[in-house]
Amino acid sequence: VLAPFVHLCTSFTAAARKPEPAFFDHCQRVIGGDARDCVFVDDLPANVEAARRHGWEGICYRPGDDLAGKLRAAGVLPG
Repeated sequence: VLAPFVHLCTSFTAAARKPEPAFFDHCQRVIGGDARDCVFVDDLPANVEAARRHGWEGICYRPGDDLAGKLRAAGVLPG
């Protein structure tokens, strides 16, 4: 399911915690792309909302959810 992703960023590598803007700034610098190129998946709604405020696509995922379906709906995976 994660094959389409070029980079996976973590709070550890960013030296910033979600939902701090510095986390999203770091990840965007790593990919060298626009906010529209970023998709954030997390289990905490507050973190997903922070990603959306940063201009990213945000997906709230909980175990048992259809992550592939959510990624298709976001345009990450082909329909």
